[in-house]
Amino acid sequence: MKKVRFLRYGVSNGLNNLVEELHNRGVDAKRLRLPSSSYTGRLNSHVVINWGRSNRDNIKENKRIINNPTSVRTASNKLDTFLKLREVGLSSLTPTWSTSHSEAAEWLRSGETDLVYCRQLLRASGGRGIRTSSTIAGIPEGFPLYVAKVDVKREARVHVMGGEVIDFAQKKKRRGEDANPEIRSYSNGWIFAREGVDIPEWVKEAAINAVAGLGLDFGAVDIGIDQQNIPKIYEINTAPGITGTTVVSYADKIIERWLV
Repeated sequence: MKKVRFLRYGVSNGLNNLVEELHNRGVDAKRLRLPSSSYTGRLNSHVVINWGRSNRDNIKENKRIINNPTSVRTASNKLDTFLKLREVGLSSLTPTWSTSHSEAAEWLRSGETDLVYCRQLLRASGGRGIRTSSTIAGIPEGFPLYVAKVDVKREARVHVMGGEVIDFAQKKKRRGEDANPEIRSYSNGWIFAREGVDIPEWVKEAAINAVAGLGLDFGAVDIGIDQQNIPKIYEINTAPGITGTTVVSYADKIIERWLV
C-alpha cells in the first residue's frame, strides 16, 4: 500500500481525525510540517493529498497533488468560487450575487429579495465578515461581494470525493439554542446532523458537479435547497471539519481510489 503525505492549511481537527483513522488501518500517513518542510514529493510511492492549502510549497511541479492547490485557492474565495461556477456553466447553482452596490440595492427595491448578505471578507468562514441588510440604506458600499438571500427549506453539507457522494448531513439548530436564522454557523447556534437525514439525488448531483467544476478531487459542499427544490451552492470546503462516520467514509475512499 502506498504512503500518504498531507499538505495542510493550519491546524485541523478533521485532518487529525483522518490521519488517526488511516493509522488504525495500517496506512503510513503523515502531516507535513509546512512551510518549513523540505518535502518535495519525489517518491512515487507517496500519495500527496492537499487539505486546504493553496500553494505547492516545495513539492515538484510534475508531482500530482490530490486537490490541486490552484483549485483550492479558488474554492477558498467566495467570489472566485461563484465566478468559476459561472465560467463552467453552473451559474444556475449559485445564489443571485453581484459585486455592485447599486445592483444589490435594486434587489431590495424590486422585491427580488428581502435581505442582502454583504461580504467584507472573501476568505472567511463561520459567518465572519458578513453584514446583512433589509434596507437599501443599510447596504455598505465598497464590499467585494453581495448575495441575495435564498429562501431555503433546508441546508445541507454534501461530501464529495472521487466523483461520488460519500456522506452528507443537514444543518439543524443546536438543542436549547436561540439560533440566528440568517447566518447559520456553529457560533450562531447551528450544527450539521446526520441521523435521520436524506438528501435528494439532484442535490447530490449538484454537489458532484460543483466539485468537478472547480477542478477539485474532493470537497464538502454547503448547499441550500430553496422552496422550488432547486439547490444553491454557498461554498465548497477543502479542509472540512469531519468526525465519526464521516472520517471513516473519507478513509474508505482514499484507500479505495488512491492507495491500492
